[in-house]
Amino acid sequence: MADAIKELQEVKAELSRREKQLKRILNGITDGFFILSYDLTVERANEAFKRMVEVPVEKAEGHKLFHLFPTMKEKILYKQYSLELQKSQTLHFETYYERTNSWFRISAYPYEKGGFCVLFRDITREKEDEIKICQNEQNLLALINNTDDLIWSIDCDFRYFTFNEPFKKWYTHYFGEEVWIGKVAFWNRQKNEFDENWKKMYEKALNGEKFSVDMDFEIDNLCKHARVRFNPIYNAGGEIFGVGCFLQDITESKQHEKKIQQQNIQLKEIASITSHQVRVPLANILGLTEILDSEDPLSPCNYKIIEYLKKSAQELDKSIINMVQQTIKSGD
Repeated sequence: MADAIKELQEVKAELSRREKQLKRILNGITDGFFILSYDLTVERANEAFKRMVEVPVEKAEGHKLFHLFPTMKEKILYKQYSLELQKSQTLHFETYYERTNSWFRISAYPYEKGGFCVLFRDITREKEDEIKICQNEQNLLALINNTDDLIWSIDCDFRYFTFNEPFKKWYTHYFGEEVWIGKVAFWNRQKNEFDENWKKMYEKALNGEKFSVDMDFEIDNLCKHARVRFNPIYNAGGEIFGVGCFLQDITESKQHEKKIQQQNIQLKEIASITSHQVRVPLANILGLTEILDSEDPLSPCNYKIIEYLKKSAQELDKSIINMVQQTIKSGD
């Protein structure tokens, strides 16, 4: 009898020791942990779980899940637990907890005694980063799509990894096929001058050079002028992993520039007319007026001078008319 009592005490002591060890292990887990029965009763829980309960209970064990979290009773979390526990399937999902303004990733695993072992981890920071990344992507898409200019990027394998809607529409119209993320930038597998030129420009940017190129192309039987800017894209480690391209239609500005050049040529012609064709008859008129006989208006010499004055005036009139015509052309 004494030996049996002693053995029983040793067993109880060992059980107590293991119980304490199990508690230390469970409470040493930074993630929350609890064991849930099929009727949603919490059978075991660590301190991380107990700190989250919404009602003031000394021990979470033995209480219904919706009693510990009354605000979650009607929520998807409770419904998912109820449904999946009945199916005895592994459960993984994310949920938002208003009380602590936190996001949690929850995993529930069925065990043979009839219930679930549940682990949950605070992923608020990850979720905030995910939301921020999503917002940044949306802002970026809104930014690059809020322009008629073409914007696209290729990686080191010459595959598209981003582009805006204007580029997508232009690509489909120009090449007669769709473009997608991951597609190789060269539309023809056979070597040709078009692809070779673009490949050289991409490689130049992938080697770290930032530059722009003016080029002409024909679309809808119209000659278009474009300026393409190539910018290397660096990662956080300072390594180049792609090229950002920006194509701007400069047809209008090129036409305007050409018109200005034509106007400059015409203005030079006008200046030439002014300095030669106008200046010569004007100088003749000024010279002839100096030799007029003002004391004897009826002098025979005056008649000859007046003839010369008339001829010079006609030449001056022609020059002025020509100059006006050239001025009108320069304004067209």
